[in-house]
Amino acid sequence: MRYNATSKEELNAQLIEAAEAGNIENMKRLLEQGAEVDAMDYDGNTAMMLATWKGHLGVVRFLVDNGADVNAGDNVGWTAMMWAANYGYIDVVKFLFENRADVDARDKKGDTATMRAAWRGQLDIVKFLAEHGADLSVENKEGKTAAMIARERGYNDVADYLDSLTQFKERIESVGKGNDGNSELKPGIRGMLRTGQEYTAMRRGVSYVA
Repeated sequence: MRYNATSKEELNAQLIEAAEAGNIENMKRLLEQGAEVDAMDYDGNTAMMLATWKGHLGVVRFLVDNGADVNAGDNVGWTAMMWAANYGYIDVVKFLFENRADVDARDKKGDTATMRAAWRGQLDIVKFLAEHGADLSVENKEGKTAAMIARERGYNDVADYLDSLTQFKERIESVGKGNDGNSELKPGIRGMLRTGQEYTAMRRGVSYVA
């Protein structure tokens, strides 16, 4: 690592390098010298994105504490959440979610973090995102949902989970509308469909009361 940077551009480049390497001490020094926490490299990557790519939770936490944008996108629209989901860093995914990362952000191909996790067969991350409000019905620009992507990639456990969750949602929708012709879902049913947590409870044999 170089310590004699004089320009803002050099400081920013070194900050991004330090984040990728997981070197928080150098990052502290560079920020004190004037590096910008959300500076981008030529690919549009920020320190946050490269830290999530490498699974450096400590670095991600440090960047959030210093005001980094968790929802910034690179040149192809990938956010930190997409990087973490794609590479299977569940601890980073959880931390980003807790710090207001958008689970339904879409890249330039229309993919979401759930789709990236499905593409890699990351069942634990798919479940977490589904249980915390991710839209499982959304299609990318190729007309594919996360379930379709998982099925095509041979990750049948992921595809089966997503398909069963969608089927459960459809069943709840069919019984959650009033008999008076009102198509508005009842409040309790809306809550069930919003997160998917009650579906997981049902699968585990735990009762749910709206």
